Amino acid sequence: MNTIVTEIPLKFAGILPPEMIEKAKKMAQAYMIIYCFENSLRVFIDKISTEKIGNDYWNYLKISRDLRDNIDRRKKEEQNNLFHALRGDKELYYLDLDDLGKVIQLNWDIFKNYFPDMTFILQKISEIRVTRNNVAHNGTISEDDFTRVLLHYKDILKQINR
Repeated sequence: MNTIVTEIPLKFAGILPPEMIEKAKKMAQAYMIIYCFENSLRVFIDKISTEKIGNDYWNYLKISRDLRDNIDRRKKEEQNNLFHALRGDKELYYLDLDDLGKVIQLNWDIFKNYFPDMTFILQKISEIRVTRNNVAHNGTISEDDFTRVLLHYKDILKQINR
Protein backbone atom coordinates (compact mmCIF):
# COMPACT_ATOMS: atom_id res chain seq x y z
CA MET A 1 0.00 0.00 0.00
CA ASN A 2 2.85 2.33 0.78
CA THR A 3 4.17 1.88 -2.76
CA ILE A 4 0.80 2.85 -4.18
CA VAL A 5 0.69 6.00 -2.10
CA THR A 6 4.27 7.13 -2.60
CA GLU A 7 5.97 5.62 -5.67
CA ILE A 8 3.31 4.91 -8.26
CA PRO A 9 1.93 8.48 -8.46
CA LEU A 10 5.41 9.70 -9.41
CA LYS A 11 5.16 7.66 -12.62
CA PHE A 12 2.02 9.54 -13.63
CA ALA A 13 3.16 13.03 -12.70
CA GLY A 14 2.67 15.26 -15.71
CA ILE A 15 0.34 12.76 -17.37
CA LEU A 16 -2.59 12.88 -14.98
CA PRO A 17 -3.82 15.87 -12.99
CA PRO A 18 -2.76 15.76 -9.32
CA GLU A 19 -6.38 15.53 -8.12
CA MET A 20 -6.86 12.38 -10.22
CA ILE A 21 -3.78 10.81 -8.64
CA GLU A 22 -5.16 11.64 -5.17
CA LYS A 23 -8.49 10.01 -6.08
CA ALA A 24 -6.62 6.94 -7.33
CA LYS A 25 -4.91 6.60 -3.94
CA LYS A 26 -8.27 6.74 -2.16
CA MET A 27 -9.80 4.22 -4.58
CA ALA A 28 -6.86 1.87 -3.95
CA GLN A 29 -7.63 2.00 -0.24
CA ALA A 30 -11.34 1.44 -0.89
CA TYR A 31 -10.53 -1.50 -3.16
CA MET A 32 -8.51 -3.14 -0.40
CA ILE A 33 -11.37 -2.87 2.09
CA ILE A 34 -13.91 -4.17 -0.43
CA TYR A 35 -11.60 -7.03 -1.44
CA CYS A 36 -11.21 -8.02 2.21
CA PHE A 37 -14.95 -7.70 2.84
CA GLU A 38 -15.90 -9.93 -0.09
CA ASN A 39 -13.28 -12.54 0.67
CA SER A 40 -14.06 -12.50 4.39
CA LEU A 41 -17.60 -13.52 3.44
CA ARG A 42 -16.22 -16.34 1.27
CA VAL A 43 -13.99 -17.60 4.08
CA PHE A 44 -16.89 -17.34 6.54
CA ILE A 45 -19.32 -19.24 4.28
CA ASP A 46 -16.69 -21.91 3.64
CA LYS A 47 -15.80 -22.28 7.32
CA ILE A 48 -19.36 -22.46 8.63
CA SER A 49 -20.52 -24.74 5.82
CA THR A 50 -17.61 -27.10 6.43
CA GLU A 51 -18.32 -27.15 10.18
CA LYS A 52 -22.05 -27.77 9.73
CA ILE A 53 -22.08 -30.03 6.65
CA GLY A 54 -18.55 -31.25 5.96
CA ASN A 55 -15.86 -30.77 3.34
CA ASP A 56 -18.23 -31.60 0.48
CA TYR A 57 -20.74 -28.97 1.63
CA TRP A 58 -21.08 -27.50 -1.86
CA ASN A 59 -23.05 -30.58 -2.95
CA TYR A 60 -25.54 -30.02 -0.12
CA LEU A 61 -25.99 -26.26 0.09
CA LYS A 62 -29.11 -24.80 -1.47
CA ILE A 63 -27.76 -23.02 -4.55
CA SER A 64 -30.02 -21.76 -7.33
CA ARG A 65 -29.67 -23.14 -10.84
CA ASP A 66 -28.71 -19.64 -12.06
CA LEU A 67 -25.79 -19.44 -9.63
CA ARG A 68 -24.60 -22.94 -10.52
CA ASP A 69 -24.83 -22.09 -14.23
CA ASN A 70 -22.82 -18.88 -13.70
CA ILE A 71 -20.12 -20.83 -11.90
CA ASP A 72 -19.97 -23.42 -14.68
CA ARG A 73 -19.78 -20.67 -17.32
CA ARG A 74 -16.96 -18.90 -15.52
CA LYS A 75 -15.00 -22.12 -15.09
CA LYS A 76 -15.37 -22.88 -18.81
CA GLU A 77 -14.16 -19.38 -19.66
CA GLU A 78 -11.09 -20.02 -17.53
CA GLN A 79 -10.38 -23.19 -19.49
CA ASN A 80 -10.38 -21.13 -22.69
CA ASN A 81 -8.07 -18.50 -21.19
CA LEU A 82 -5.38 -20.54 -19.48
CA PHE A 83 -3.00 -17.57 -19.48
CA HIS A 84 -5.12 -15.98 -16.71
CA ALA A 85 -4.89 -17.05 -13.09
CA LEU A 86 -7.77 -19.06 -11.66
CA ARG A 87 -10.32 -17.25 -9.52
CA GLY A 88 -9.90 -19.72 -6.70
CA ASP A 89 -10.02 -23.33 -5.68
CA LYS A 90 -13.65 -23.37 -4.54
CA GLU A 91 -16.95 -22.50 -6.16
CA LEU A 92 -17.40 -19.57 -3.79
CA TYR A 93 -14.65 -17.72 -5.66
CA TYR A 94 -16.72 -17.81 -8.83
CA LEU A 95 -19.60 -15.94 -7.23
CA ASP A 96 -20.12 -12.19 -7.14
CA LEU A 97 -20.72 -10.25 -3.95
CA ASP A 98 -24.51 -10.31 -4.37
CA ASP A 99 -24.34 -14.04 -5.02
CA LEU A 100 -22.66 -14.59 -1.67
CA GLY A 101 -25.65 -12.88 -0.08
CA LYS A 102 -27.93 -15.26 -1.98
CA VAL A 103 -26.00 -18.26 -0.64
CA ILE A 104 -26.43 -16.96 2.90
CA GLN A 105 -30.12 -16.26 2.27
CA LEU A 106 -30.86 -19.65 0.69
CA ASN A 107 -29.08 -21.41 3.55
CA TRP A 108 -30.24 -19.15 6.34
CA ASP A 109 -30.65 -22.08 8.73
CA ILE A 110 -26.86 -22.53 8.69
CA PHE A 111 -25.91 -18.84 9.00
CA LYS A 112 -28.71 -17.29 11.07
CA ASN A 113 -26.86 -17.57 14.38
CA TYR A 114 -24.21 -15.14 13.13
CA PHE A 115 -26.43 -12.18 12.23
CA PRO A 116 -29.20 -10.29 14.04
CA ASP A 117 -31.47 -11.03 11.06
CA MET A 118 -31.27 -11.67 7.33
CA THR A 119 -31.90 -8.02 6.48
CA PHE A 120 -28.77 -7.03 8.40
CA ILE A 121 -26.37 -8.95 6.15
CA LEU A 122 -28.26 -8.52 2.87
CA GLN A 123 -28.54 -4.75 3.34
CA LYS A 124 -24.84 -4.37 4.07
CA ILE A 125 -23.94 -6.45 1.02
CA SER A 126 -26.30 -4.42 -1.15
CA GLU A 127 -24.89 -1.09 0.02
CA ILE A 128 -21.28 -2.21 -0.39
CA ARG A 129 -22.06 -3.60 -3.86
CA VAL A 130 -22.94 -0.13 -5.15
CA THR A 131 -19.63 1.28 -3.94
CA ARG A 132 -17.76 -1.83 -5.08
CA ASN A 133 -19.04 -1.39 -8.63
CA ASN A 134 -17.94 2.26 -8.71
CA VAL A 135 -14.45 1.32 -7.55
CA ALA A 136 -14.21 -1.75 -9.82
CA HIS A 137 -15.16 0.31 -12.88
CA ASN A 138 -12.67 3.09 -12.14
CA GLY A 139 -15.20 5.54 -10.81
CA THR A 140 -14.76 7.55 -7.66
CA ILE A 141 -16.60 7.40 -4.38
CA SER A 142 -17.37 10.00 -1.78
CA GLU A 143 -15.86 10.15 1.68
CA ASP A 144 -19.25 9.00 3.00
CA ASP A 145 -19.14 5.96 0.69
CA PHE A 146 -15.64 5.14 1.89
CA THR A 147 -16.67 5.47 5.54
CA ARG A 148 -19.79 3.35 4.95
CA VAL A 149 -17.78 0.51 3.42
CA LEU A 150 -15.30 0.58 6.27
CA LEU A 151 -18.02 0.62 8.94
CA HIS A 152 -20.04 -2.13 7.25
CA TYR A 153 -16.94 -4.28 7.02
CA LYS A 154 -16.19 -3.73 10.71
CA ASP A 155 -19.82 -4.58 11.59
CA ILE A 156 -19.68 -7.80 9.57
CA LEU A 157 -16.35 -8.82 11.09
CA LYS A 158 -17.79 -8.42 14.59
CA GLN A 159 -20.64 -10.72 13.65
CA ILE A 160 -18.72 -13.48 11.86
CA ASN A 161 -15.62 -13.61 14.07
CA ARG A 162 -17.20 -14.84 17.25
